[in-house]
Amino acid sequence: MKSLRFNKICDANDWNNEQFQSSALECVNHARKHRKLWEVSQTFRTIRSLIPPASYGLGLACGSEALIYKFSQDYKVIATDLYGLDSKWVTARKELKDVYTPKDQFKGIKYPYCNLVAMRMDMRDVANCFAENTFDFAWSLCSIEHLDSIEEIYKTINDVGNVLKPTGIFAFTTEWFIQPPLNRHPGSIAFYHDTLKDIEDMGFNFVEEDGYISTNELSLFIKAETETRLDYIDNRIRDIPFPKTEDPLPHISLCLRDGRFLTSSSFCIRKK
Repeated sequence: MKSLRFNKICDANDWNNEQFQSSALECVNHARKHRKLWEVSQTFRTIRSLIPPASYGLGLACGSEALIYKFSQDYKVIATDLYGLDSKWVTARKELKDVYTPKDQFKGIKYPYCNLVAMRMDMRDVANCFAENTFDFAWSLCSIEHLDSIEEIYKTINDVGNVLKPTGIFAFTTEWFIQPPLNRHPGSIAFYHDTLKDIEDMGFNFVEEDGYISTNELSLFIKAETETRLDYIDNRIRDIPFPKTEDPLPHISLCLRDGRFLTSSSFCIRKK
């Protein structure tokens, strides 16, 4: 069975991959065709493939996601977000003590409580909160694009790289422009091919199971994937919440007001 790349864009064909389906089922007990579920499965599969048990992980803007608890089964984890009843982010609108108890469709996930620490933190403050060379891995699901500028995104990625050990990885998902961006989507700074080159120039390698992939090769792969991808176009402008098992419609791409489309993307990077 051919493994999916860790660095790629969301494609409905990915659901035909047994490893991908297995990861999705293990995390949320179903495998609906939804790009948010794709992000969970991709990140879970990436970390599990590259990081041995008993390692030390950092979650950024975690909210109430399943990966907090799935990673806490095998790793020591600090899960961070702007937690608090007054948080502007709905998924983070809870007291720290409530982070330890999985809710909704994740409530069946069991983990050793001693493996998890919940912490209120803005991801932009990671360098102020942790020493360099602290973590074996870090992860973030579709949150980094909500920072205020591309400069803030790059600084945060660099700061995360610094708190990772030399062999540590940062696995993250974010929005991806399927067509060339005319301008950045307000409130969500989607990635494109130029963003990958910028990250490489900052001193990061893109990590695959069998080694590193250059941004030139990665861009060619994504362009080819864009041309052949199996898509489910959602023509509604609003996004669709994380799927429950009864959700009837697939959701792989999101149509913007100007007619262009976004999808999800996943990346795994390591500082050179």
